[in-house]
This record gives sequence, C-alpha cells and structure tokens, in this order.
Amino acid sequence: DLGSVRLVDVRPHAVGGVEWEEGEDRSSVGHLGLDVHYLPSPAWRFNFTVNPDFAQVESDREEVNLTRFSLFYPETREFFLEGQEFFAFEIGSDTRPFYSRRIGLAADRTEVPILGGGRALGKWGGTTLGAMVLQTAEEGGEPASNFGVVRWRQDVLDESSVGALLATRLESGRSNVTYGADLGYATSEMFGEKEFEAGLVVAQSYTSDAPEQTGLAHRLYLAFPNDLVDFSASWTRADDAFNPEA
Repeated sequence: DLGSVRLVDVRPHAVGGVEWEEGEDRSSVGHLGLDVHYLPSPAWRFNFTVNPDFAQVESDREEVNLTRFSLFYPETREFFLEGQEFFAFEIGSDTRPFYSRRIGLAADRTEVPILGGGRALGKWGGTTLGAMVLQTAEEGGEPASNFGVVRWRQDVLDESSVGALLATRLESGRSNVTYGADLGYATSEMFGEKEFEAGLVVAQSYTSDAPEQTGLAHRLYLAFPNDLVDFSASWTRADDAFNPEA
C-alpha cells in the first residue's frame, strides 16, 4: 500500500567560528539553518528551508567569454536540483522564462543570502504541478526580493501536453512578472510507426519600471526524427524588451 507511505526528513545545520584582522577586535561568525522535506504520499513532495547553506556546492569552472552572449552555468544547489524538471519551460535553448540561478546571486556574481522559502511538487493522473517561493535579503546594492514560480502541465491525448508558467520577482515598489503557455503535440504512430513532434511556446514579461514595460518571446518547432529521414526546424524570437528577471 504505497499510498499510505509518509516521510519527513529534517536537516538542521550550524556553522560557527571566530574571525579577526590585525588591529581589530575578534568577532564571531555563525550560520544556523533548517531544511525540511515532507512526502505525504509518493506523488507529492513539500520542501521548506530557512537560511539554506550551499557551502558544500562545488565552485563554477572559470571560462573566458569573448562573445557578446552570457555564459550559461547549470544549477548545482541541491534545493533547486530536486524537482527542477517540474519548472522546465524553455523557449529554445537560449531563452528561459525561469532560471533558478538568478535566485541568491547578484548581477556581479556575489552571493545574496536566501532567508527562506518553500516548494510543492506533485503529480496526479495526467496533471503535473510545481510551485516555489523564496525570499532573499538586502545585500550590498541588491534589494530584498521575493521570487515565485508556478508551473502547470497537463497530459493530453497519448503523448502530448499543454501547460502554463508564471514567474515573479517582487521588490519594494517594483515588480517583474513573466507568464506564458506551451502546447506540444507528439505521436509515435505517424505513417504507421514514425515519430513526429510539433509545438508552440509563448511568453510575455512585464517590468513595472521599464521604459517599455512588456516584451514578447515565442517559439515554433517541429521534428521528424526517424531513420532515413531525420528532419527538424524551429523559429525562435525574443523582443528586446523581453526581460524575465527570475
């Protein structure tokens, strides 16, 4: 009776020490935090975190960038790795309405403390749902921010799906919101036993203090990945004003 299984995983953590510099008084340093994972059923997971500690995460590999495009670094923090597929929503490989590395990292790549947050992941029948909210502290020139994302996907037909995403970054007197929808059709029975995929993804961002407050991005694609004939095509476009800050 797997439906009756419940699991609670509690992970407290603490780090302490003393630091001093020549000519200055010694000062203590410390960090207390807590992670709680709760599984009310095999299909649902809830996560809560307070002062998460990412000290065990490996450093990013340094790369020299001679192009005008930003480098892409994958997420490596455990809290965000677990269930990241629930929030997948890509407009091609270069445009992501939600990218968790934006949370807890300033534009100059310095760390911004995460005060706490929660997440819910679940699937029942053909419905997949993910929701997450996190609060960061004010640090340096970065204002305190609240990040939120909700992703819904519904399986339709035999191999297809429809879905929607809402991602927000809220600050005092300022907001950035990105919302979008996707439709994907797939079949493995075209012309008997051939595979075929087609889809549409559309997203729009809103930035309250931008000169051009809204920006649109979209993608059309189709693929026929089979032996003898392997064909794919896609069209992707993002406006200059498309600004998903989450």
